[in-house]
Amino acid sequence: MERTTRMDSPSPNISRLLRERELGGQRPGTHLHRERKAYLSIVPNHTLHNIVYPQGHFRKFTPDGQHLVFYTRCSVQVYKYLGPSVNSLTVDARNVFDTLFSLEYEVHLTNGPESICKEFCLFSADHKYMIVASTVSSNTIHDRQRRFPNSMRGMQALDNVTFWIICIKTGEITDRRIYKDDHIYLQNHSGVHLNGNLLGIVSVPHQSIYIVHITPSGKFIDVRTIGWLNSEDDELHLQKHWDAEEKFQRKQYESESAHSLDYLLDSGGSSPVTQPPPVQFSRGGRYHGDAFDPNLHQVPVSSASDPSRFNILSRIWSQTFAAMDPQISDGESSHMPLSGIKHRLMAYLFRRAVSSKSPRIMRHYYMSFQHFASLAMWRMQFLDDRHILIKFGSLEHVTGRSSDSASFHTSFFAIYSLETTHIIGVYESNSEELLSMYEKWNCLQSSSSALPLRTTPHSFITNPSNNEYARDALRKQIHSIRKARNGGMIQANRRVLQALPVTAQCTTPSPYFDHSIFSYDEKAITNTEKIRQCVDIPIKFYDRETGSLKYKFDLDIQSNPHGYAPPPRNSKRYVSYVFHPTDPLFFAIVQCAGQPPVVSVHLRA
Repeated sequence: MERTTRMDSPSPNISRLLRERELGGQRPGTHLHRERKAYLSIVPNHTLHNIVYPQGHFRKFTPDGQHLVFYTRCSVQVYKYLGPSVNSLTVDARNVFDTLFSLEYEVHLTNGPESICKEFCLFSADHKYMIVASTVSSNTIHDRQRRFPNSMRGMQALDNVTFWIICIKTGEITDRRIYKDDHIYLQNHSGVHLNGNLLGIVSVPHQSIYIVHITPSGKFIDVRTIGWLNSEDDELHLQKHWDAEEKFQRKQYESESAHSLDYLLDSGGSSPVTQPPPVQFSRGGRYHGDAFDPNLHQVPVSSASDPSRFNILSRIWSQTFAAMDPQISDGESSHMPLSGIKHRLMAYLFRRAVSSKSPRIMRHYYMSFQHFASLAMWRMQFLDDRHILIKFGSLEHVTGRSSDSASFHTSFFAIYSLETTHIIGVYESNSEELLSMYEKWNCLQSSSSALPLRTTPHSFITNPSNNEYARDALRKQIHSIRKARNGGMIQANRRVLQALPVTAQCTTPSPYFDHSIFSYDEKAITNTEKIRQCVDIPIKFYDRETGSLKYKFDLDIQSNPHGYAPPPRNSKRYVSYVFHPTDPLFFAIVQCAGQPPVVSVHLRA
């Protein structure tokens, strides 16, 4: 059943606010705030519930607000936005979508079992291209899935992930990149981050970060891979060491053979002549179980007698990987040293322990060596063009085999320099220092790598690092967790810092979420695009200065347009929002198990 809600509260100052915004004349540094204050008088005042819309999934508006991206299972539909104003007397739930949008084009990307990830969509810095992802289950035998020596084993649910670049204006597919036998967290961009035209992709089973550049013509270009190797010249240095090791072992074998021959001659015995056992080297090869191919360098494993110093190292690696889950590691991994990124992590922790000049801290480093060596990286975020934030977690949590909440797991955050390939900081997930940095550093909270090309009022997203009201809300949240039952300072820090690394382009720049202008209940709605549980009460937005109600809306979660029985009151319902970046327009998509989504549109009529 169709239902319409109207709230008429026009402000007498709307003409004056628009006139002041046009004339300008504000103090330096306040033009963004002054221009946004006009939205106090331009708010949604008309709601249409249970609208009719094309079959598919609402994704998001483009950064300039000119198009709406819509997903089906195998295609991407882009709709042209026609304008925010409608006549409430002639528009109803049946034709409001066609009144606001017109289909620009549809791009078919996949077929068969391959499907588009409906929660993934990124835009390039110049707003010309969007990046879409699709996945299909991999049929590769898991024994052949290892790409690097530090790759995990035992992850059965691997996919072939494809990233597509689509021109927003024409719908042309300009490039695509396929990652086979991989597992990348695509939901809400968790395992992918975009900074300008640099795209970072975290491969969990291969423990690598792929850095890819997006050219102005919409092409993928590989920049580097961080994980097993970090620097471009690592291959050259390793090759020198392997050559020296091969020469040393052959010299050792010849010396042992000479002694054996002298002994046999003295004793009158005889022995068949044998060839020296080959030293297994991969001259820059990818690793696939026992097979090597010449693309990436590997660690030498010799069947000959190892010198004592290599026996010691072998025992260290065995003890290190013995602490790991046997379903993830295997016998071969015990002979492999730490990857390049893990070596950087352990080296930083060692130098920090040595600089403390405390025997207790040094003992703690050696006692926790196995724990740190068994950590796995699974998320990352660009802080700027030269630094990235990497999140390390336990194998059980990273591989999804632990049902506990993320706040119960101890994670570690490392700041990695792309220039020096060194780690310059390591913080625990309950670190007071990292929490202080989270409150002050905008780069730890900024996810808007596709901001408008010019500095406009809608290019500003408020967060605790740049807004006192947002910072006050964060501190109230921390205080409430600390004072709650089973809370405390450590638990509060973990709850807040589990949002790191911040996902790219998952916050809406809508001015109605500006903490300096509007106040609202952040338990019911926030500027993040993640799905959340519905609330049964109306959601209200207030004027920050006067406290007066500016507008409110309810989700009408009990009605549906498809003739199904209403969901029971105790069933869980979830809602996601799609806000226009500048106009008073947004969609509310309510979902309930066993029911089709119910979509409401809130706009200004």
